[in-house]
Amino acid sequence: MAALLLLPLLPLLLLPLLLLLRKLHLWPGLRWLAADLAFAVRALRCKRALRARALAAAAADPRGPEGGCSLAWRLAQLARQRPAHIFLIHGARRFSYAEAERESNRAARAFLRARGWDAGPGGAEDERAAGVAGAAAPLEPGATVALLLPACPEFLWLWFGLAKAGLRTAFVPAALRRGPLLHCLRSCGARALVLAPEFLQSLEPDLPALRAMGLRLWAAGPETHPAGISDLLAEASAEVDEPVPGYLSAPQSIMDTCLYIFTSGTTGLPKAARISHLKILQCQAFYELCGAHQEDVIYLALPLYHMSGSLLGIVGCLGIGHLAWRLAQLARQRPAHIFLIHGARRFSYAEAERESNRAARAFLRARGWDAGPGGAEDERAAGVAGAAAPLEPGATVALLLPACPEFLWLWFGLAKAGLRTAFVPAALRRGPLLHCLRSCGARALVLAPEFLQSLEPDLPALRAMGLRLWAAGPETHPAGISDLLAEASAEVDEPVPGYLSAPQSIMDTCLYIFTSGTTGLPKAARISHLKILQCQAFYELCGAHQEDVIYLALPLYHMSGSLLGIVGCLGIGATVVLKSKFSAGQFWEDCQQHRVTVFQYIGELCRYLVNQPPSKAEHGHKVRLAVGSGLRPDTWERFVRRFGPLQVLETYGLTEGNVATFNYTGQLGAVGRASWLYKHVFPFSLIRYDVTTGEPIRDTQGHCVATCPGEPGLLVAPVSQQSPFLGYAGGPELGRGKLLKNVFQPGDVFFNTGDLLVCDDQGFLRFHDRTGDTFRWKGENVATTEVAEALESLDFLQEVNVYGVTVPGHEGRAGMAALVLRAPHSLDLVQLYARVSENLPPYAWPRFLRLQESLATTETFKQQKVRMAKEGFDPSALSDPLYVLDQAGGAYLPLTAARYSALLAGDLRI
Repeated sequence: MAALLLLPLLPLLLLPLLLLLRKLHLWPGLRWLAADLAFAVRALRCKRALRARALAAAAADPRGPEGGCSLAWRLAQLARQRPAHIFLIHGARRFSYAEAERESNRAARAFLRARGWDAGPGGAEDERAAGVAGAAAPLEPGATVALLLPACPEFLWLWFGLAKAGLRTAFVPAALRRGPLLHCLRSCGARALVLAPEFLQSLEPDLPALRAMGLRLWAAGPETHPAGISDLLAEASAEVDEPVPGYLSAPQSIMDTCLYIFTSGTTGLPKAARISHLKILQCQAFYELCGAHQEDVIYLALPLYHMSGSLLGIVGCLGIGHLAWRLAQLARQRPAHIFLIHGARRFSYAEAERESNRAARAFLRARGWDAGPGGAEDERAAGVAGAAAPLEPGATVALLLPACPEFLWLWFGLAKAGLRTAFVPAALRRGPLLHCLRSCGARALVLAPEFLQSLEPDLPALRAMGLRLWAAGPETHPAGISDLLAEASAEVDEPVPGYLSAPQSIMDTCLYIFTSGTTGLPKAARISHLKILQCQAFYELCGAHQEDVIYLALPLYHMSGSLLGIVGCLGIGATVVLKSKFSAGQFWEDCQQHRVTVFQYIGELCRYLVNQPPSKAEHGHKVRLAVGSGLRPDTWERFVRRFGPLQVLETYGLTEGNVATFNYTGQLGAVGRASWLYKHVFPFSLIRYDVTTGEPIRDTQGHCVATCPGEPGLLVAPVSQQSPFLGYAGGPELGRGKLLKNVFQPGDVFFNTGDLLVCDDQGFLRFHDRTGDTFRWKGENVATTEVAEALESLDFLQEVNVYGVTVPGHEGRAGMAALVLRAPHSLDLVQLYARVSENLPPYAWPRFLRLQESLATTETFKQQKVRMAKEGFDPSALSDPLYVLDQAGGAYLPLTAARYSALLAGDLRI
């Protein structure tokens, strides 16, 4: 009774405590304690589950399908657990987890044949050297295969197939051609290149260089191929879809590189970031961290050769375990659950397993490995005159494919066949394409038939590189390009032995994903089995579950599409609706048709959606969770207000990085939390950075200095066995500048993200700018994102790109903004000047304006700042309308030739 009488006095009793907490500045952190605790528990649960799955994979029978790498393990698991559950939707095509497993098994066997791996009638497996004159040398175990493919199922099957075959994959950006392409292939040490047939015409000039590199060239389709390019999909379709032995893909260490993803190259040539088996494992937790589950349908419209599409989108969907293991597990646990929807096609987990098994067997035949009627496996030399040399175990097969089911089957098949996969960006041609194939050491290339025409000029160079060429389809191919899908379809869909894909180390490279190359040629980021394993936790960390349907419209050769989208989906055993290309007008109709519950975005996709006219389809949808990165606050607010109620979970991460953040609270504009709980699980720091020198600021002891709340700082993360930095294929010099030593104490090593973030007094992290984008003017640092956000709040502007330009006679760089108008508005210079003068300090006002019809971006919608800065502001060299700030008159004026001359002479003050 006395307690009841005291209840009205409880607020008065708590008031002094609350005032004390506020005075000590503890309240902002405690306010979010419940959310921090909930996310920390979710993260620890994901880590515990990942560890348990990793131990289960290690204890699995090495001859079984689950005895291999994490990607093969997880796919096999999903194909077993949820065989009929739809894994992938791509246009009209749908693939279950079982189908994804079978497709990747075929791809794996095709890659194992390229390794010279053969299963004879007696039941024993061996690998032997090619012994036929004129045959392509077999791919070595762990060799890198580059994928130059659009986002399509075949991208996944080849990637998974390479993982199962014990080969590394390099995701080559689809737009790379000529020098940047060759640079990427060299940097990741690619031994093979898989290209999309539709890229062949644009690649024709690069083919001599590709052949000169000794690359094995494949096309991912049956179109007519130039000589020396075989159809990889035909080879995979000729294989059985039974699992390959797990030991073929099992890494020696979880830190082994299994994938290369190329950086965007905004400051030079792309670099091949090393993706380890650990990172694959980590990415499987992505969607779980975001709050997705296995019944969600995830919309993925990102390039699969980027981390967002592949590691977060695909690996995040797959879930826990190495790729071949997880797919086999899902095919057993959920055989009928739909894994993939692509257009009208649907594939269950069991179907995905069978398709990847066929791909794995096709790749195993490319390894020289053959499974005869008696069940015996061995690896032997190719014995047919004129046949391509077998692929060595661990060789790299590049995929040049769109986002389609075949992408997945080949990827999974390569994983099962113990081959590495290289995801080649679909747009790459000529030099950039050859560069990528060389950088990842590709020995074979699988290309989409629709790319063949554009790749025609590159075929001589590809053949000169010694690449085995496959096309992923039945179209007419030039001589030397075989149909990999036909080869895979001819194979049985039984699992290949797990030992074929089992890595020697979880740190072994199993995949290459190329950076976007916005500042130069792409680099092949090394993706390890550990990273594949980590990416399986992505969607679980996001809060997704196995009944979710995930919409994925990102390129599969990007980390977002492949590792987060596909591998993350495998982690939770959910369904993926895969789109080859994002369509804002079709998006909500797709979501209604497929009952999508989770949408994986890149910020620009959300802006495209809010700029669409209202439609009936945007009402009554089932989307509850939007997961991604790069969403600006103004677009975020409009997106939720118009399409909600739904949760937006903004994340931050890099393909080659070892740190990721999650905004699990939904706080507008934040990319994550810096709570002590989160930093205990995922350690990182913000340190002071000098924009002028491009180096961290150090104290008198030579140590870096942590930032204060509200102060921009360089995001760094400690390098450890659990959070490694594997670098890029092509030499350690490519990773210089990415590692900082003696940061807080002698001997420590931190990964340098190259990004500036701000942590506010409540512990929320907000993206500030890239170190290369921030510039100094009038002795002050100017953040391009801050200026762009101020301009984008004007209703007549649709897009803004802010960058710094050099002005003769002035120190530093002056701000310049490229503008795109929102129809039907016109440019209001008076209102624009008022907005910048009222919302920005004078040093941050743009000195120049450039009016454009559209902004130059990469395939993942990153703005091309370096290119724009090089083009400058000379009215005689540019046809776009230009304007200059007249600071004395307080207005923006047309930049005429006379004013340009006055500016150079110092008569016009800016």
